[in-house]
Amino acid sequence: MLNKERVTYNTLKDWALESYFDYCRDLALKRGTTHEEIIGYVSYTFEDGFERLIENLMWQVVLLVISGGWYPERKKLCGLKS
Repeated sequence: MLNKERVTYNTLKDWALESYFDYCRDLALKRGTTHEEIIGYVSYTFEDGFERLIENLMWQVVLLVISGGWYPERKKLCGLKS
């Protein structure tokens, strides 16, 4: 029952990548938006967070992976050391 209620890592990843793609397609290419700004938009899209702490942690991991090391402050948000 718990597995059906929680949001899985793959779902979070899909949501993040969909948001990233939509923003790039609709606005970023026209504006010359930086990768950091796009990550900020994706993060803002789900600003209210999720019900469970594990989902919020997984969301931060997804954003860290998408940032690809271009956004060092993301490591600090996740509690990782450089």
